[in-house]
Parts: sequence; C-alpha cells; structure tokens
Amino acid sequence: MNSLKAYHGDPAIKSSCLARMEAHRKADHLLQGYGYWRDGKGCAVGCLVEADGSAHAQYPVQFGLPEWLAHLEDHIFEALSPEDSKAWPEDLLSSIAPGVTEDQLAKVRDRFQIFWLERQKTQIDGAKHPGVMEVIQRVIGLLAEALEGREPESAAWSAAWSAAESAAWSAAESAAESAAESAAGSAAGSAAESAAGSAAGSAAESAARSAARSAAESAARSAKWEEAKVKRDWLLAELKALKPE
Repeated sequence: MNSLKAYHGDPAIKSSCLARMEAHRKADHLLQGYGYWRDGKGCAVGCLVEADGSAHAQYPVQFGLPEWLAHLEDHIFEALSPEDSKAWPEDLLSSIAPGVTEDQLAKVRDRFQIFWLERQKTQIDGAKHPGVMEVIQRVIGLLAEALEGREPESAAWSAAWSAAESAAWSAAESAAESAAESAAGSAAGSAAESAAGSAAGSAAESAARSAARSAAESAARSAKWEEAKVKRDWLLAELKALKPE
C-alpha cells in the first residue's frame, strides 16, 4: 500500500501547511460548527484546503495524507472545547514526519480504532444492551487481523464496523442520557421536597429542574471535551512515534 507518503516526502510541503494553519489560527478563522470553508473561514480541514465540498478528498492529492485522517481530524476538531480546537490542526500536522507511508498511518488508524472500541466497552452496560459487546468484539478481531496483515473481506468489514459503531454510540448515548436524567431528577426532587408546603414550592421545583438540566448539559459537554482530548493525545503520541521507512 506504500504508494502514498506524508507531504509527498517533502518537508517544504509540511512547512507550508503549518504556516497556513498558523495564519488561520491567528486570524481566528478556525470555527467549529461553521462548515468547511466560507468567507475565508472554516473547520480544520476547510482551512487547510481552503475549499468547500470535497475538502477531505484533497488530503491525498495536495498533502500526501490519507482521506480517513482528514475525517478523523474533523471529528476531533468539532468535539474538542473551543479553546483546545484552535491548536489541534497544527498539532496534528506537526506530529507527522514527511515520508511516513500510507501503510504506517493505516496501522495507526487500526490501533486507534481498537483502543477506542476497548474504551467504549468499559462504558457500556452489557445487560442493558445485549449483543453490543459481541458486535464490538467482532470488529476488534477484524482490526487485529488487519494489523497482522490479514485484510478482512471488505463487505464483512464494512457491515461489522457499521454495526459496532452504531451499537457503541447508541449504548453510550443511552447511558449518558440516563445519568443526566437521574441527576436532574434527583436535584429537582430534593429542591422540591425542601420547598414543599411553601407558596413558592412550584416555582422552586421549576427552578431546581432548570438548574439541574443546565448542570447536566454542562457536565455532558465537559465529558465530551475530555473524551476528545483522550483521542487527540493518543493519536498525537502514536503519530509522533512513526519514522519514515
């Protein structure tokens, strides 16, 4: 698979990418939830390519980087806190040495997916989500085969990965919603109980529920940011360890 090389093996291309992203960061052009590229601003991928539409597909063409990496960069960029998202594109580009091959990067991708699926398993209640663990484990097995050089049949791979991703996200979201509802109900119930018998009981209960919901949303947002940082830090460490073959 070694046809593609990072930055086409040219350090000057890497320097140019970093300079472009630094300029966009300093001009505050990097925006989450904005779209790929519009009016000189955009997401991590849009600002590097400086184009909308098929921006991800330009990574192999312009920079010698695989398209899947552009999608992962985008995913992490949107999931990080607004402050952390600004430095992420430069950190990612800096971590990859010119000349690192597509095959080397593909192994990082597969290891990343195993790492993340294993992490998801620890956050899922198998009793409440029957079959989820089995599906996720099947994908981990396929990824392990790929790392050993035994590439799984593409249709089976695609179907298994899709099922695992959907199952993991569904279970994780269900768990998060349940925790948020429980926290909100508990806080609201406690406040309402203390206000019982007073004329302001109803208002207090309403205010408590609103505060609890706000706290739950804030906690969920912080948890999302922390998860994205875990992905970011793992990926950067793995990419920095790669040396051109």
